[in-house]
Amino acid sequence: MNNNIAKVIHSTSDEILKQQAIQALHLAQITDDYLFLVQKVSGNLYETVSIVFPDHLRMIYLLTNKRRRQVWNAVLAAKSTQRLLKKGGKQIVALRHALLTQRETELLESAYGPLPQSFRALLSRLGTVAKDYHVYSDLFELAKVCGTRLRKELLHETPLTAKTIHRLTLLPEKFRSLRFAKGFQDDEHLKLFIEFSKKFEEVDFLQKDTLRDQLSKAIHRKGDVSAVMRNIYVRLDFPSQAVPDCETLRFLSNGLALEEAAKKYNNCLATLVPSAVRGDTQFYEWTGRAHAVVALRKHCGHWAVNEIRLKENREPADTFISTIVAHFAKYQVGENMYLSQFVEKFLGSNAFDFEDDLHDQDFDFEYMLNAA
Repeated sequence: MNNNIAKVIHSTSDEILKQQAIQALHLAQITDDYLFLVQKVSGNLYETVSIVFPDHLRMIYLLTNKRRRQVWNAVLAAKSTQRLLKKGGKQIVALRHALLTQRETELLESAYGPLPQSFRALLSRLGTVAKDYHVYSDLFELAKVCGTRLRKELLHETPLTAKTIHRLTLLPEKFRSLRFAKGFQDDEHLKLFIEFSKKFEEVDFLQKDTLRDQLSKAIHRKGDVSAVMRNIYVRLDFPSQAVPDCETLRFLSNGLALEEAAKKYNNCLATLVPSAVRGDTQFYEWTGRAHAVVALRKHCGHWAVNEIRLKENREPADTFISTIVAHFAKYQVGENMYLSQFVEKFLGSNAFDFEDDLHDQDFDFEYMLNAA
């Protein structure tokens, strides 16, 4: 038999079988037990499915091929479809007829517009159960912007979960990687990274462009960014220095400078980077006749010389200490007690407990109302 003739006969037979099935559903004495299965398969789209396929026609939705059904889900979830359903009547009948007769590409283009590459194929990776309404629009937007690498990753992901799609849409485009998106502990962890990426673009620091590229490569290659994050951290500028640089003094302005000083002086300065980043301490290198590292620490809102160390944490001579302290004192940095510390010596434990002072029986409320 000619192949073309066979195809025509076969397609005609399919149409006849569909019509017979629909007629049977209208006539059959079917209980409502099948609705439980329809609810499970249609998920949060059940209400919309029930409008388009009322009564026993919901069996059509249930028995349809799972790949085709996910296309239907995408069409039903589209905002354009939701607006159409509010009109009711003939619009619903026309939509049902379109779902049953039109090609998948035509259905999707009618609901969403021009289709991005692989969108229809990605729908088939969503499994057998319908997703929430927003998942289909999220996947459509993701398919429009994802590159070749991400598209291949998504097409091999079965099932493609709503959580993964949502995370990928939230991530900045240059940091979208399937492995990376799935690696977050939870959504709060993801939000933290997104906030980091925004701040990253706002702040200028040493080798920023290079580190951005390294971060992107780490995300796309293995998803582990800890090493790059450390490289970013040690290049962040410390808060403004309290004492200006001069011929004998140099402010250690970031973590790299602290790490270099740690090697030079053979001490533990490298472990103190977080304290300096937070602004709790400041470190300076004294480069006069003798070399030393000077640590300032903030106390009661004022900077004071906390430590002065030579190589291998040796303590300098008293005269050397006096020279350094005198230099820092010129900029209101010293080891002396400040006025606030003296006053605190005379304050009782309840000095700032005002509860007993709130019961003023002579308070003139009428005055306050007039003043207002």
